[in-house]
Amino acid sequence: MASLIDELVDVLEKENSEYTVLVSLSTEKTSTIVKNDIEEMQNIMNREQEIVDRINLLEKQRESTVSDICRVLHVDSKDLTVKVLIDLLKKQPVEQKKLQDVHARLKKTLDKMVRINENNKALMKESMEILEFEMNLLKGLKMAPETNNYTKGAYSAGGTDYGAGAFDAKQ
Repeated sequence: MASLIDELVDVLEKENSEYTVLVSLSTEKTSTIVKNDIEEMQNIMNREQEIVDRINLLEKQRESTVSDICRVLHVDSKDLTVKVLIDLLKKQPVEQKKLQDVHARLKKTLDKMVRINENNKALMKESMEILEFEMNLLKGLKMAPETNNYTKGAYSAGGTDYGAGAFDAKQ
């Protein structure tokens, strides 16, 4: 059982390391969003995807280890969480402490990542709103009426002809 716990701790340590790199990339992404550097953003996203792929492999390894622990403990995997496992390890204080420590570090790293990602999401939303505003502004400028040039007969030359009933009295 101790070897399975050590294996689980090792996998969680590796996951924490990968998530720590993701936190660093997310922090880089924040400044990239502010600078509106699309090329660098794509580069960061590619690196993030590589890390996510490695995390997915570690996650499969973690699930396998947890499954083995469940078989040894005769517990359903749906009922076994890290906190429950920590409680079950009361008679093995060394393994219990290792698992508590790595769990605390991983939780702290994930909480930090969530905060940074929420900030990035808000920045992206703001950036998109600014872009939409600018697009609407450009669209409005393109559709703006031309300056009227009147001829001797007081008709517009070159402007849009709205006809006799184009005046809106409700304005």
